[in-house]
Amino acid sequence: GVPANGNLAFVSGSSYVYGSSVKADCNQGYRVEGTSIRACEANGQWSGTAPSCKLIECPPQPAPANGAVSYPNGRNLGDQLVYTCNTGFVLQGSATRQCQSTDQWTSVAASCAAILCNNLPTPANGQVVHGGTSGGKTPFGQKATFSCNQGYVLQGMAVLTCEGDSLPGKFNGPPPTCAPVNCGDPGNPA
Repeated sequence: GVPANGNLAFVSGSSYVYGSSVKADCNQGYRVEGTSIRACEANGQWSGTAPSCKLIECPPQPAPANGAVSYPNGRNLGDQLVYTCNTGFVLQGSATRQCQSTDQWTSVAASCAAILCNNLPTPANGQVVHGGTSGGKTPFGQKATFSCNQGYVLQGMAVLTCEGDSLPGKFNGPPPTCAPVNCGDPGNPA
């Protein structure tokens, strides 16, 4: 019989008699399971096994560490999955994958990498302390705090924060400098 979500068409012959053969095709989004082309044999039986049309559905995928995966339209043929990363992480790889007729997703799974800023240099005549630093990097959201030696004054922002949406991250301003304290012109004595 005609498979649900599909149809049969004659490949040879035009009736269901010995020597005729039929081919099963499935509607968009389905694929043939069983024997797609069957012949009417001399014993009055059809060759192979009865075909059916199976809905194409790709398997669920694990979320990347520090991220999520969603299926806005489902997991069927042509549907896409979407990867997103948590705040402080940036996507590595494709943000989307598409469900193929093989019940498999295109490309490879994406990952989420921690956003890190390269540590800022210590200003001449001053100090800098990077919060949460590791291996010369400051994690997203952590701060670099600047101070100057006695006799020097900070020029610029005293605290900078690691931020951004790419690798490496960027601090939210340029590093400050330490300038000598200026007492000003004392004037001429009276």
